[in-house]
Amino acid sequence: MADSKKPNILIVDDIPQNIEYIEAILRSLPVHFIKVGSGQEALEKICDHELALALIDIHMPGMSGIELAKTILSDTQRGIFPIIFVTSYTADESNIEMFYQSGIIDYIQKPFPRSVLINKIKVYLELYRQKERLANSEKMYRMLLTLSPEGIVIMNMDGTIREASIIALQVLGIDQAEKLSGTSFLDFLPDNEQEHFTELLKKTRQEELSQNMEFRVIRASGAQFISEISTTFIMDSGGNPSALMAIIRDISQRRVAEQQKIQTERMASLGEILPESPMRSISR
Repeated sequence: MADSKKPNILIVDDIPQNIEYIEAILRSLPVHFIKVGSGQEALEKICDHELALALIDIHMPGMSGIELAKTILSDTQRGIFPIIFVTSYTADESNIEMFYQSGIIDYIQKPFPRSVLINKIKVYLELYRQKERLANSEKMYRMLLTLSPEGIVIMNMDGTIREASIIALQVLGIDQAEKLSGTSFLDFLPDNEQEHFTELLKKTRQEELSQNMEFRVIRASGAQFISEISTTFIMDSGGNPSALMAIIRDISQRRVAEQQKIQTERMASLGEILPESPMRSISR
């Protein structure tokens, strides 16, 4: 794995030997180290880097570790990441309270066993990887809503709309997503179709997926159209339904084409069974 793909760990200590000791312990992990000797240097070095976590010595000349942590965590442009204080001083109750008030989530006291440090770091790295997986899932989700050729509507379990794809906005005749968010999907269905949709949700709960059910849907303009709606539930980490995804297709033109085809076939069949007209006979 290239360094650019490895999680970044910031190590801040004014004593180089301490940095070397920490690096030697963690060297077996697939990480990239950003090593600096002061708080100010740390702020300069991390500007263009995403961090998985930071190990910061508390007692340093100039900017202390506590001041550095507060400065980092107050930067609203930077994502939050775990900060672990490293100290050689005995941490009494007042010191511990001060540590956590600065925004850090953990501390370790020197000298520390190698296993204690490496196990702590492994836990935080796994949390970072989970966060990355969630972020990638979110990107894929956003891409789906943006690029999908289908009209996708995401709803809460009570039918309140959370989000919709660009195509769904067009299908429903909505020009801005904000106008759709928070409204009930039932508002887009005629009264006689709302019970039908409730039954569809019950079926989806039982079968996990309901496909191509026909509904009349009301556009924002008040005009109605024939649609096919497929639904499925989005599950939470415990396997329970947490949201509903509906795919909406406007099939009005398809219905018109089907009716025209049926009419044409009927006319052709009628022409075959009608007796020969007198005019046709005379022309022969």
